Amino acid sequence: MAEQEEQRYQQVFRRMPIMAAALDERGYFLDQSDALINKLGFTREEILTLRPIDIADPESVVRIQQELIPQLRRMGVVHDVPVTFMTRNEQPLRLRTSAMVEHDVDGMYLRTLAIYRDVDQAAMLEARYEAMYRATPAMLHTVDEAGHITNVSDHWLQKLGYERREELGRSILEF
Repeated sequence: MAEQEEQRYQQVFRRMPIMAAALDERGYFLDQSDALINKLGFTREEILTLRPIDIADPESVVRIQQELIPQLRRMGVVHDVPVTFMTRNEQPLRLRTSAMVEHDVDGMYLRTLAIYRDVDQAAMLEARYEAMYRATPAMLHTVDEAGHITNVSDHWLQKLGYERREELGRSILEF
């Protein structure tokens, strides 16, 4: 029964539409999502012989060894840390990683789970959102926690007769 449960876990893990990896206590890849395998260009068998530091650029190797690993050991979690992996074709893949250590009910180490987000893809999505926000035919505005305007739609600017640079940072209470 436990073996079937582990196989089901593995199938779900591999099919997740995000880049993810499971690492053993020595830092070697135990498993990876298909999305990560596809992005890196390695076969599943090849990647099982590697660690993140084996495919990272020199700057990321230092960050992994001096920042990520110590923080994972101390706190059991890291959030949104930049790393760059080199694909099988030696192309840099800029990522942001978040990871957590997973333990069993007795507190024994099981694996480290890491999620990777493509920085270039995230920037592209953010730019697309920004363009849609600005182009919407509604008078949209966004404010921060202090009530200062952080974004406005082009329609807002047209209706009120202001330039974007005049609006950003102003208090919403002025309107």
